[in-house]
Amino acid sequence: MNQQIWPSQLTVSLIRGSVSWNLPESILYTPGDTIAITLTITNPTEERRIYGLPWALIRSGVIVSVGLVTVDDISSWWIDGGESEEISFELSPEITDAYLNISLL
Repeated sequence: MNQQIWPSQLTVSLIRGSVSWNLPESILYTPGDTIAITLTITNPTEERRIYGLPWALIRSGVIVSVGLVTVDDISSWWIDGGESEEISFELSPEITDAYLNISLL
């Protein structure tokens, strides 16, 4: 049975960096199916920085599931000043009718 998930993209654009992704405003999916995500981390500073990407599923204002984006056993990325990096991964949430948030840490 297809349900919906609403990606809640909060672009963090502070001195430390920004993250954006390719997901539409709403996704129909079957729980357990994979959601392919490609996101871009940008380091606007002049120095090299390390970034992590925690994610959360939020339903009715309550965090119901959390995790850390991991690609090939890597859960943090060093990005040189003024550079960006594109990261592709998949999530397989079992939760429906929730907001998906991916933050920059």
